Amino acid sequence: MNGASKPRLRDEARNLYRNAILDAAEQIFAERGFHAARIQDIAERGGFAVGTVYKHFEQKEDVLRALMVERMDDMQVELEEREGDPPGFEDKLVVKLGRLFGYVEKHRAFYRIAMENGLFGVVSTGSPLDEKDRAKLVRFKARMLDLIHEGIDEGILAAGEPGLLSSLLFGTVRAFSLGAFELGESPEEKARLIVDLFMNGARKRSKAEKSELGGRERRIRK
Repeated sequence: MNGASKPRLRDEARNLYRNAILDAAEQIFAERGFHAARIQDIAERGGFAVGTVYKHFEQKEDVLRALMVERMDDMQVELEEREGDPPGFEDKLVVKLGRLFGYVEKHRAFYRIAMENGLFGVVSTGSPLDEKDRAKLVRFKARMLDLIHEGIDEGILAAGEPGLLSSLLFGTVRAFSLGAFELGESPEEKARLIVDLFMNGARKRSKAEKSELGGRERRIRK
């Protein structure tokens, strides 16, 4: 083994341990809650010594921050454009959300942690993440907003306030994401359901559709 190989092997081993720590922490945080979880619990779940965790992270807050950053980066990748994605906005949104939910299905424990710590703007009491940490979630939210702008630019979504449409999409995803998995729906089925619900409220309507909708609302008020 030459001298250059040793540092590379050490880096590979370090990354393997680090990833194992994050995988174990993901499960422990979700099962016991962040505040009740201990470094010892993470080490026990991962099958390594407590000192191994401390070689990579000084405290459990650092473990949570690393977990949030890496998993959020991975989630964002699922929303990026890929070769072979359908051209139409609605079908493309279904495909992208399907990929996202496929990732969530594999990391459901993390997804619960992310929701508790500000993924959808609702932060649990006593969250260990500060404003600077939660700012890292902005990139994911910005990518979702980019999708809204794409729909508006294509004339598919109503040209209203993009932020409101983004909130509508976020709220629909939040309401159905984990619950649909409990019912056994596939990521693709869940994506189609969420997009259908979202488009029902966000789709750009013709003058005739707006007139008919206004008439229904007037009849309801009477």
